[in-house]
Parts: sequence; C-alpha cells; structure tokens
Amino acid sequence: IYNADSFVINGGKIASNTAVTSGGGIENDGTCAMYGGSIGGESAEEANMAYLGGGGCIYSGTFTMYGGVIQKNTGVDGGGIENEANLILQGGTVSYNYAAMQGGGITNRGNLVIGDGTKIVTNASGTGEGEHKSGGVYWIVGESTSVSVSGEVTIMGNTTNNEEANLVIYGNGVVSAKSLSEQ
Repeated sequence: IYNADSFVINGGKIASNTAVTSGGGIENDGTCAMYGGSIGGESAEEANMAYLGGGGCIYSGTFTMYGGVIQKNTGVDGGGIENEANLILQGGTVSYNYAAMQGGGITNRGNLVIGDGTKIVTNASGTGEGEHKSGGVYWIVGESTSVSVSGEVTIMGNTTNNEEANLVIYGNGVVSAKSLSEQ
C-alpha cells in the first residue's frame, strides 16, 4: 500500500508483499492511523519485505498506531518500521521482525513517540557480516530527530547477533532520559 493522503487500518492483514526499496507492507507519505489488524503475519510466508521498512516505511507525514500488530516482517534497515518522519505508537505490538543491519523492530531517523501500552518485543537484527545494531529500536540521533517515551512501555527480548539489544542510540546530539527502569 502506498498512502499519500489519509488511510485508516481497522482490521485485516497486510501480508506477503515485497518492495525493492521501501515500505514492504505500507509506505506512508500522508496520514495513517492503525487501530487493529496486522502488518505482516504469523508465519515467514506472510512477511512483508523491503530494503527500508519491511513492514512499513514512514517516509513523510504521520503514522499513528493505537492497536494491532506489526510482526514477522524483514528488511535490511528497519525490519518492522523505518521512520523518517513522524511515528506515534500509542499501543499495539511490534514483534518478531528482522533487519539484516539495524533496527529489527524500528529504525528511527525522524520523530518517534512511544506511549502507554506499546510493546516492542522479540525483534532481531544482524546475523551476517558487518556492523549490526539494535534488535529493538535503533535511534539515529540528529538535529531533526526526537524520541519521547511515556507510560507503561515494554521494550524487551530484542537481540542483535543473539545478544540482548533493546535500544541503541547512535550519532551526535543530545539525549536526555528520566524515569527509566530495567526489569
């Protein structure tokens, strides 16, 4: 799916799609809201695949997830989601996605808000050659990027080269955090 306007996902399944460059399941250049359903599936055959954002690439505009799952998608960068604009997670689950290089669950190059009830779990990256980073969330810090986390958020069980790697922050910039805990 390519969205350049307004799109709502209330249910159903976006699965078994391939894009050469970005957005295997959905590429968003508009406004998209996901309330339910899935991007990806329950088996490898239902995976969406793309170089950037196997499940979805937020190239411009805003993608807001309130529920549903983004699972079992694959990419080189951002197995579940590649965010280059505005990604707001206010619930739902990003799980079992794989990236060959970085961001098994999410690679963030834009603005990312992670809110109450969101789960980013059991994603993976990197089993091949080269530098592999973060199975969970890979945040590339720059002048035009931000990440905000609030409420009960679960980021756990994510791996890189079979070692725990839930959140990796990379680049030059200022990062501030408060009220973080590991359980």
